[in-house]
Amino acid sequence: MAYLVISLLSGLFPAIVVSRFNPIDVVKGTIRLRSKMWFSKIFIVAQSVISMSLVVMAITMMLQMRHLANIPLGYQTKDILCVSTTFGFDNVDVRNVALIARLKSLPEVEEATAIGNNPVISFANGVHDEKGENLAFLRLSVLDSIAMKMMGFKVLERYSDPTPGKIWVSEEAKRTFGVSSKKPYFGNREGKPEYEVCGVVKDFHCGDALDEFKSDKFGNHNAIRVPSNHDVLWTILVKTRGDHAQALSAIQSACKQVAKEQLGVPTDMDTEYLDDTLADALKEKHNMMVLIITFMGISILISALGLFGMSVYYGNQQRRQIALRKVMGASVTDAAWQLSKRFLITSCVAVVIAIPLCVKLMQEYLIGFKYRIDFPWWTLVAGAIFTLLLALVSVFSYTLRTALENPIDSIKME
Repeated sequence: MAYLVISLLSGLFPAIVVSRFNPIDVVKGTIRLRSKMWFSKIFIVAQSVISMSLVVMAITMMLQMRHLANIPLGYQTKDILCVSTTFGFDNVDVRNVALIARLKSLPEVEEATAIGNNPVISFANGVHDEKGENLAFLRLSVLDSIAMKMMGFKVLERYSDPTPGKIWVSEEAKRTFGVSSKKPYFGNREGKPEYEVCGVVKDFHCGDALDEFKSDKFGNHNAIRVPSNHDVLWTILVKTRGDHAQALSAIQSACKQVAKEQLGVPTDMDTEYLDDTLADALKEKHNMMVLIITFMGISILISALGLFGMSVYYGNQQRRQIALRKVMGASVTDAAWQLSKRFLITSCVAVVIAIPLCVKLMQEYLIGFKYRIDFPWWTLVAGAIFTLLLALVSVFSYTLRTALENPIDSIKME
């Protein structure tokens, strides 16, 4: 179907254009100039619209990616490594103790402890009312006091000792559930408090920069649960020092040795820095940005070459007219402007057409992010200025050369 439509248009459009030619103009040869300039205007407008759109989108993407990369998490990720153990369910605690002791003995390791979930990869638990209906969700990280200190969580209030099973709530969760020193609990399960709160920590972010977890009703709220005896801790949180590659190599080797001692098989364990985990989440968006920037560069090159080619053609066509203007007293600047203004005016038309298109594209792009920048209106101005400068630079060199020619030579050539 698409093939038939394209074939029909490719034959119909030229036929309509040719049918409108005046036979007298064809005989005189003036039809060539008119048709060339008509097509050149369409070409210049189309190329300028595409170039400006790509420039604006590239700037917007770079701003958004920088914003995502610098989102305040509320905790530290520098030099923090996660080791996913392969110990299974049997004697996990004993094997974790052996692995932690081995890791702490390494000069590249500053601290290590067993955890359930870190804030980047947390899980959701429901908050229920007296009827057992779900009110909201808690994004829970399972961390002990050592892990909280390693990651730099700031404790704002402390109601009781952080005994196993109790939780630290964020400032936002405290406000939402009405937690206080007189009411250090919330939720209801079989007539008893569902969550006992030992204190409040400064607000922090759960998930990666693209995380869009939503609950049915009241949203999700962040909290940290102290590991209990029922928890199976399959992750070792490690704070390293020095070179990351060297530390990673030493840790992987130690993990393989402990696995051989505990399991009889020197299995590899997955190890990854939290910074790398966060960066990997943005990789797809980053690749898209690189692709857009590549297309932008190609489009700008084609647009510049097209404008230059049109200026060469138009300058040759208008050489005699420019020569006569100079003979009548016009300056070189006036002559160059006469050649350039048509292209600049056409580029201005393209800017007017491109602005609403750019606004729509930017809105559609940014709406896909939960954590997005404010609409960058200034990028429209930057894109418009860039488009006009591109047109001016592309045509000015040849138009100036044409304007500087000896008018007598130009008239003789005609």
